Amino acid sequence: MKSKKTIALIALLILVISGAAFLYQRLGAGIRGEGPSVIPASSAPAEGQDGESSETEEVRTPLPGTLSFTDPDGSTITLDELRGKPLVLNFWATWCGYCRKEMPDFLEVYQEYRESVQFVMLNVGETREAASDFLAKNGWEDLPVYYDDLNLQMARAFGASGLPMTFFIDSEGYLAAYEPGMTTAERLRTGIGMILPAAEPKTADGASASQEVVNPSWCTMKPVYTKIDPENAKNLIDEAVESESFFLLDVRTEAEYQEKHIPGAVLIPVDELSERAEREFPDQRSLILVYCRSGRRSEQAARMLVEMGYNHVYDFGGINDWPYETVSGSEAGD
Repeated sequence: MKSKKTIALIALLILVISGAAFLYQRLGAGIRGEGPSVIPASSAPAEGQDGESSETEEVRTPLPGTLSFTDPDGSTITLDELRGKPLVLNFWATWCGYCRKEMPDFLEVYQEYRESVQFVMLNVGETREAASDFLAKNGWEDLPVYYDDLNLQMARAFGASGLPMTFFIDSEGYLAAYEPGMTTAERLRTGIGMILPAAEPKTADGASASQEVVNPSWCTMKPVYTKIDPENAKNLIDEAVESESFFLLDVRTEAEYQEKHIPGAVLIPVDELSERAEREFPDQRSLILVYCRSGRRSEQAARMLVEMGYNHVYDFGGINDWPYETVSGSEAGD
């Protein structure tokens, strides 16, 4: 009996880790439509007082309320049951190093907003015993932990292509923003400000958190230019390395690329990007991480891709600031 349970758990983990790209592209489409950028609103004719169409109005579709998971006692909870109050939804696992790093920040912000915002720390692919023992050992048992153990409904639907991932959902059930990768207390407060405007916190100098964080490493549900540091970029690369929708883009010259580049990088010089992007990156939902030598061309390229409609683009600057592995052209094995 134990061996069957072990095999089932291993299968779940393999599904999360190896099947992330499939879940995002196929099953996630049930919620995301053509991609995250279409979720906030779409245009539809608005009826005038005489019943005839007049101006267009924004039409939004809430997340499917039948999506479900379980609480620590094993009872089923649906998203429908959580409507009426803003929700912060986090996907995590005990084996995820970046999940562990962000737990203290989640505990801090949860204790601050627990009366006005719901938090669901959704454990993926592990037993209740493993998760609860881990939380107790680290002093995080106050966190509201739940389990995605109903055939991974939530991970599949949200396209949780890497852990951790955090989603910000308003009180009516609409997805407002999400952050792939590790978050911080400051960025959690910024995301909460999007779903609970009255609670938007202030920084030490009195500025709002959203003003303070100019380029947070989370995506609103429309194409935006986003700058991240090399550590966050390495985290995203490690989590998405098996994804068919993952691209590491070098926008320097051929000579610079051959001299030194990051393993797995695709070379498209910035002056060729406008002509080649659609052909090289046909899916605008693809994760694209961009770098150059010092950061100037990577910003130019990332902004260009955003203008073209790509909604998962990250500029992590120059290879001069990259502290991890690099290879030369002869060693790349491209």
